[in-house]
Amino acid sequence: FWNNAQDHQLAFLQNGCVIGQTWDGPILTMKKEGKPVSYMAPKEGAMTWVDSMGIVKNAENVEQAYAFMNWAYTPEAGALMADSTGYNSVVIGAADLLDEATRKNFNEAYPEDALANLWWYVSEPEWFVPARTEYRDKFQAA
Repeated sequence: FWNNAQDHQLAFLQNGCVIGQTWDGPILTMKKEGKPVSYMAPKEGAMTWVDSMGIVKNAENVEQAYAFMNWAYTPEAGALMADSTGYNSVVIGAADLLDEATRKNFNEAYPEDALANLWWYVSEPEWFVPARTEYRDKFQAA
């Protein structure tokens, strides 16, 4: 099991993992660095989600926070994020600004109609997280 990008990378580079259900970002970043890894969404479909930003109530520097958010959703920022993390940007126009290696990795990871077969994560019922945690712990202890 992994909980973050570094855990993904260590599993493949140091801990003998040869196949895994993983996020594209850590693997595509390693591929871009020349590591012998590959990522491809299964033809049957892949899970997907979109992260976003928000401003907490009573936040300070709200004007600057909005300025940062407005910048982060520009094509230039979206491409910069994708080029540096391996994660895909949802910002319209960002794909046109990707560097060659990122564009190549994206096209190899999502061939043909792979983008049409993405499944959105649904809201988790209240009981799910404790149950998943219980079985994860049992699996890891075995």
